[in-house]
Amino acid sequence: MHSMEYHPITPAWLPPAGSPALPGHAQEVLGMFESVYATSSFFPPWTGYMVLRENEWVGTCAFKTPPRENRVEIAYFTFPGQEGQGIGTRMAAWLVATALGHSPEVTVFAYTLPEENASTRILGKNGFVKLGDVEHPEDGLIREWEYRGTVTRS
Repeated sequence: MHSMEYHPITPAWLPPAGSPALPGHAQEVLGMFESVYATSSFFPPWTGYMVLRENEWVGTCAFKTPPRENRVEIAYFTFPGQEGQGIGTRMAAWLVATALGHSPEVTVFAYTLPEENASTRILGKNGFVKLGDVEHPEDGLIREWEYRGTVTRS
């Protein structure tokens, strides 16, 4: 299995020296974080990460905010052309291990679309259980998941 490197997205993030150029999707992610940092501070480990595997940017993952009421939401995105290789599964596992390694009492959760898809399979493989569907003010009907597994670091 190829190792993956998780690079925190800081307020003035630049790719590490010698790393490949960022794909277009990564540029969009950086733009989103620029907006976030305009109104909030960088608070590691509760931030986003660019993920490098075998000298290629393969995805991004994040804690959407620092924990609130002892809960932290995770999100992940595998870049096009990299899907189906277990990258999303490994990013989700890494986020869970990072969250619980930093704050063992925190509850890790995620939202997906209500229908079965790659993200629901990723969460299922990582020990998340479906809590039910909720109406989100911006996204409509979404499914809430909560981590109930055993932490392993990937």
